[in-house]
Amino acid sequence: MGYTRAAEEVLGELNRALQGIDEEEVTGFVSCFSRENRIFCDGAGRSRLQAEGFAMRLAQMGFLASVVGEATAPAITSKDILIILSGSGETPVLLEHGKKAKKAGALVLAVTASPHSSLSDLCDAAVIVKADRKDQVKGCSVQPMGTLFEQSAGILCDTMVLLLMDRFHITGEEMFRNHSNLE
Repeated sequence: MGYTRAAEEVLGELNRALQGIDEEEVTGFVSCFSRENRIFCDGAGRSRLQAEGFAMRLAQMGFLASVVGEATAPAITSKDILIILSGSGETPVLLEHGKKAKKAGALVLAVTASPHSSLSDLCDAAVIVKADRKDQVKGCSVQPMGTLFEQSAGILCDTMVLLLMDRFHITGEEMFRNHSNLE
């Protein structure tokens, strides 16, 4: 398989996964956001990288956003939101974070490929991505170890940024003013 064929395969898989997302789930997810909430983003492995990217865009939009586990992340409270990205919905440390957030009274949101997982049962709202988990050997993707979920979760988060920009009347110029200038 050459580059062009491989790229076509990846783009086709992404297109199918993203078109398979329930718009009502996304609308419900985005409706949970308010300017008063602090937002904590969480994930493990490559899903964590997507969560970090989402937290960055949220901060650039003016939300108080943190990545769980970072040295400057504050304590979560009942006024906050925890967003967990997990293909399997069974990663022990992420489930523990979700339980602690629920105990503190925070809203727990998830992006997952597993609608019948422990995370799905725990969270207040979820967006389900129809993609393979890393533990699936054969599934809907030629890509290995949950790659399609991670890619789809990143694009889903970027799409939700556009929805949040529209909902809160945020421009790209405003976001750029919040972009890091210590580069």
